[in-house]
Amino acid sequence: MDKRSVTILFITLPILLILLIGIFVVFKKFIFRADLVPAPAKTWDSAQELSEFTLSNMVSDNGTLKLAKQNPSSQDLIFRPIGNFQIGLASSNGMANYLNVNEENVDYNNYVYRPSSQGTYSEDRYNTAISLPTDAVINSISVHYWSQNISSAAGKALINLNGTSYYGAEYSREGAWVEHSDSWSTNPAKVAPNNIWTISDLANIKIGFAGKGSGRSNKQWHAEMAQIYLTVNYTSSNYASLGTALKQSYDSGRDNAAWTTLSWSVADLPRGTDIYGRLRAANTLYDLGNAEWSNVVIGKGGPLQLSNKSRPSGRYAQIEISLATTDPSKTPILDLITINGPIKLQISGAIFGSDERTKIIGTSRSIGLRIDGGAEILATSNPMDGSFSFPDQPMIPGSVITIYFFNGSEKGNFVTISDSASDLTGITLYADHLVVASNYNDRPISNSDLAAFDSTKDSTNMVYSVDTAKNSLSVPAAELLVLANTEFRPGGDVDIRDIDLNGTYSPENYTTSLSGNWDGAAGALNAGTSTVVLTDFSIAKNILSNNQAFYNLKLAQTGGILDKAALLSDPLSVSNDLTIENGTLSSGGNAVSLQNFNQFGGTFNAPSTILSLSGNFNKTAGTFNHSGRLLCEWQVVIPVLIGWQNCQMRIRGQSLSLRMARLCFLMT
Repeated sequence: MDKRSVTILFITLPILLILLIGIFVVFKKFIFRADLVPAPAKTWDSAQELSEFTLSNMVSDNGTLKLAKQNPSSQDLIFRPIGNFQIGLASSNGMANYLNVNEENVDYNNYVYRPSSQGTYSEDRYNTAISLPTDAVINSISVHYWSQNISSAAGKALINLNGTSYYGAEYSREGAWVEHSDSWSTNPAKVAPNNIWTISDLANIKIGFAGKGSGRSNKQWHAEMAQIYLTVNYTSSNYASLGTALKQSYDSGRDNAAWTTLSWSVADLPRGTDIYGRLRAANTLYDLGNAEWSNVVIGKGGPLQLSNKSRPSGRYAQIEISLATTDPSKTPILDLITINGPIKLQISGAIFGSDERTKIIGTSRSIGLRIDGGAEILATSNPMDGSFSFPDQPMIPGSVITIYFFNGSEKGNFVTISDSASDLTGITLYADHLVVASNYNDRPISNSDLAAFDSTKDSTNMVYSVDTAKNSLSVPAAELLVLANTEFRPGGDVDIRDIDLNGTYSPENYTTSLSGNWDGAAGALNAGTSTVVLTDFSIAKNILSNNQAFYNLKLAQTGGILDKAALLSDPLSVSNDLTIENGTLSSGGNAVSLQNFNQFGGTFNAPSTILSLSGNFNKTAGTFNHSGRLLCEWQVVIPVLIGWQNCQMRIRGQSLSLRMARLCFLMT
């Protein structure tokens, strides 16, 4: 072997190796997906079983899990007056007494006082609202206040328990405002050893100030107080804000086990607390630590379905449950944890001809089934009644179910989304149809769902294809049927022959190209800002909109035969632009209501009833056959008026000269 050959071999071998590895990875992924099996159910529901979980900031308590208490800490809470209870002092400014003394920053201009002339004690008592953690241990309470007791005037703080006042130290002869504090480490209304403060002791506590003047009416020697508040010092063991329970691995005993539900039972879920859960799986313990977590599920119980997109699968499962609280005095309490795999359900229906009525009988047909584009499963239809059945199919919530005629003379597809909660029965597989349905939590079906299995994967049996790069759908030779109680929200452009709406079609801002008929008689169109383009005028087409407004409607065909028309079967409404580039739109006796009319070619046969226009009229080419009236509500723009006859038109009181054929005016 010469040097050049060795060099070529040296270069090509690594490339071939990389390609083989890539093929193996894809093949392996396909095999694993195709070979998914239902995971067995497992529940942890006792103290012994819950002990299998590794706990962080959580504790096991009599067969339940809850957040752990953190290290006890001493802290203060301040409570200010919220109202007057008993008034014996004067206000410096006429405001309610408590408003003079409950500010956070002391204001010496606002205060209460005992006048100099009144030389006996009188007191104010103020209401408070004490709120403490339920496990708080009270160390002491203190009354803080600012006073100014001039000359022989005097004052002192007080707490009032059940109608009896207990006083702090007396202060007098203060020439300026001075801050004071009096503390009570025990309850003065009780006798030791039962005088330890409790939370209930503070339920109705009042705080206040007692003052007496100097007794000199000819002096301004008042007892004055400008601010007061109660401080409660307590020790509390708060719950951790977040705790986790981790089951490092659970061995299901089944390779490629599919996990679909994670649920729990809750003993208590106070306001401000939450429970979160997630799961991941792999076929080996080595891979488990690097596996992708499922989506996080949140709630009071279950079963809570794991994500349609992440669907953990593998022999070993790892489960993580998190408890959280925003209130350190509260914790959620968890009773049990359950994980489960798919539920086995039956899929059944019947096969029909393209007329949607005649069952295909006499000879059996092979029917194909794929779940999420996985392995092909075949069944045979009953030649007596056209029925078919796929028993015991493992369902995952949100699974895309694709059913099709297999290698027969008919071609037709049925695609739905499973909720995994009930059997899929009554499926109607029509020849020359793509039928779409959704049975999963009212979730719309989309082009990305249809991409699970299409003609790019099986051109023999599938009537549609999805360009995944553009998320666009093409159904060139079949009818798209949206079943009742289904929303088809494609999420991309759609190119179809015919459409039949029994459910709801929501094209959003995308384009729908239609070469055949539009039948909206039994359904609804949520047009959004979409555009419907009528193409292929070598085929006559009927437009039945069921009074559902299009946003943009366009007639456009590039080349080919243009000898057929689009015929309106009921009144037409277009909330934005009707544009005719080529082809023919014939209204017949059906009224047409438009925002804007644009004609650059083709033919428009106006209705014999009313053409209602609320925006612009723009005609540069084509044929406009007038057979009725034009209702012009706002602005009308007609740049080219060739071969029309003079006519007078009044819009907003202005007289305009226009050249139009048979034109009647109905002004509003």
